[in-house]
Amino acid sequence: MALRAMNSMSLTEVVKPLNKGIVSIWEICNCLMHAPVNQLTGMCSNYKEIRKHIENAAAYLKKSESRIKVKLQGLDFNMERLAKEKSRVQAEKNEKQLTIENLKIKKNSAKESLKTSRDALEQAEKNVELSKEEIQRGECRKETGKWVTIAGVCVTAVPVVGWLTGPAIISDGLDMMDGASKAIKEAQDELGENKAEVEKNYRKISKYKSRISEIEEDIEKTDEKLGDIMEELEDVKQNLVLTSEIQEMVRRAVTLLDIVTGRVNVLEKQTQQFILWKPVVKVMEDVVSSVGKIAQNQLLYSRGAASLIHTLRENVEGLLALCNSAQESGDHEDYY
Repeated sequence: MALRAMNSMSLTEVVKPLNKGIVSIWEICNCLMHAPVNQLTGMCSNYKEIRKHIENAAAYLKKSESRIKVKLQGLDFNMERLAKEKSRVQAEKNEKQLTIENLKIKKNSAKESLKTSRDALEQAEKNVELSKEEIQRGECRKETGKWVTIAGVCVTAVPVVGWLTGPAIISDGLDMMDGASKAIKEAQDELGENKAEVEKNYRKISKYKSRISEIEEDIEKTDEKLGDIMEELEDVKQNLVLTSEIQEMVRRAVTLLDIVTGRVNVLEKQTQQFILWKPVVKVMEDVVSSVGKIAQNQLLYSRGAASLIHTLRENVEGLLALCNSAQESGDHEDYY
């Protein structure tokens, strides 16, 4: 928006003197239309007024051309600035995309670690249950030894081991319980460690997901910024093309006005106080044609130039009709 506002302001600075130049060209045509032309010599005596308008038109168009040059320099600067900005923002986007890829790798690694730690946790839970069952078996064995002792039975049959006394059974049960207690403590420690590992991996995955989401939102904003830059670049490119066209056409008009001025100067020197009407009119036809092309430029069409050119063309058509009428009658052929 700021760039377009600036372009609009600089274009207004170009158009102001350009419109004044067009008005001066209209004044030239008006003077020629109403010039007191000698029917025998083809000379007109209002050359001073015509010269003044020619000089004014040339001065205004040269001023407009000078401002066009400044505008083009500004557009070139903006092109360079936007190109650098685009490169910088694109580099930021690439860096963010690389960061996302690295985070995804870490997230996938954390998922693998989570699977491993969950499997280990499941096994640790089984180990705790097995240790509890071992304690229960030891407890049962101890109770069995007590009942054997109380019953006064000295020995009892134990599969595989053979015959054991009641106290021996109690001792064996206590050993089983002691071993199982140590095993369950180790299993519970391992269970706690695996739970902590699972929770840690969950937190890692959550952190990576959150960070990835944040960066993806940043990338969306970066894409919007890139889109704005590309739109501005396209706007500047279009302005460069159209402004260059205006510059070329204004230069052409200035050159033609210089020719008109030269023609007036030569004719004035030849006659001392008059100028020949037809040669000036013929050059003015080219001037108006050139200025008419300027008015067709998209940047200028809506800024008042088109209506001025339309009026100019009507005047020139009238001038040429008069000129052609004189030519058809055979008068003053030597002035062409």
